[in-house]
Amino acid sequence: MQEANIKERYFIIIDEVGELNPIEAVTREERQLKEECQTYMSQIARLGAGLGFRQGG
Repeated sequence: MQEANIKERYFIIIDEVGELNPIEAVTREERQLKEECQTYMSQIARLGAGLGFRQGG
């Protein structure tokens, strides 16, 4: 792990992200909801990256 001289660290943990796969949706409404969730998560990741937050694998 590389030292970043960051005094405070913040973590956003998303577990079971595979549950948001729109391909596995049963109804059209469920598919739309899952697509919206993926959009929001992408926006959160982009905004966080702009503030210096990085995603882990």
